[in-house]
Amino acid sequence: MPIEILMPALSPTMKMGKIVDWSKAEGDAVSPGDVLFKVETDKAVMEVESSDKGVLGKIIVGNGTENVSVNSVVAMLLTRGENPDVLDNIIADLNRDKLYEKNGNITEKSINDNIDCLKTVYRDESCGDRIFATPLARKIAADNNINLYQVYGSGDHGRIVKSDVLDILSNDVNNMVSSAHNLNTHSDLSISEPDNMRKVVAERLSFSKREIPHFYLTMDSIVDNLLLARAKINECAGDVGLKVTVNDLIIKAVALSLSMHPEMNVSWREDGKIVHYKDVDISVAVSIKSGLITPIVRKADQLRLIDLSREVKRLIKCAQDNALKLDEFQGGSFTISNMGMFGVKEFQAIINPPQSAILAIGAADKRVVVVDDKMVIKSVLTCSLSVDHRVVDGVVAAKFAKTLRSFLENPYKMI
Repeated sequence: MPIEILMPALSPTMKMGKIVDWSKAEGDAVSPGDVLFKVETDKAVMEVESSDKGVLGKIIVGNGTENVSVNSVVAMLLTRGENPDVLDNIIADLNRDKLYEKNGNITEKSINDNIDCLKTVYRDESCGDRIFATPLARKIAADNNINLYQVYGSGDHGRIVKSDVLDILSNDVNNMVSSAHNLNTHSDLSISEPDNMRKVVAERLSFSKREIPHFYLTMDSIVDNLLLARAKINECAGDVGLKVTVNDLIIKAVALSLSMHPEMNVSWREDGKIVHYKDVDISVAVSIKSGLITPIVRKADQLRLIDLSREVKRLIKCAQDNALKLDEFQGGSFTISNMGMFGVKEFQAIINPPQSAILAIGAADKRVVVVDDKMVIKSVLTCSLSVDHRVVDGVVAAKFAKTLRSFLENPYKMI
């Protein structure tokens, strides 16, 4: 019996994926562990390996196909000695299932008549004249010269209802107004289709900003000692060829602060429960070509600074090469986003759900400050903490911020 190869769920938030390319061709031998195809998920481009042995009999979903639902069949694997002809009936059954889901209770004859029309989501006029629509939807469509073959039904079993036709009307009007405006004032505009990662970033951060009650704390830290400590550490660590960055020291300071304030190392679950994390796993925001990803430094509070620095560099390199493993970017209890290298003085970041806090790091620059009633020039770093008020109160966040500032201004406490 042929084995179905399914689109896997490569992350908890993944609902669809894009098949970037197949590493195997039809007729190729396949062994467990062989890479079958690459998938662009909501997080990264990842390789999908085979768990079975056989011959790749049929690729159902080809290269570049977007919006492939999780658990849908993308290919069929033939077992040893199996006749490829058995695939014909199986693929026909899959097509019938798809047509049934879209068009509801239709006859066997109409299924057979319409098998070739399954390559498009929308109805095609060449697929016959059977359209499932309510009488009111048909009347509105007829009055406005709308072709029902181009309308996707949202009703039971794909039936076209009134709102589906009205949506088409509304979009047509909006597109006419938008097109006229663009022609008159913005003729050089272009429109692109976002990739899966950008779509999920938009969805998750929109949810976060809309549903999570953010509050913000901003603090300035005098970091001359931190910069001096970094220089001394790098001077001593020169023999191993590794340079510790300011960001490494900040990650370490945050990790130690979280271990001292475990009430910050929590998250709100949508069923109304509070999750208490045992380990301090720090997510580090990394910008890549297709968007933003947050690889995780596991048990960051327990790592030696030199090991933490090495791990951060490795994760960033893997992120930029789309080579992160699933457990290297799934999870995390707290996120750090650093834009200081771009000269940004300060900003407020949006919480990365389901986490309860994110720390935004600005640039360390020279400023005039008052120390012991005297004006002096010091290196000052501005940090802004965004916190989920459902699970963390202001005084808890303030205590955490105070401890963090102490580590940043007195880095030798971290050693």
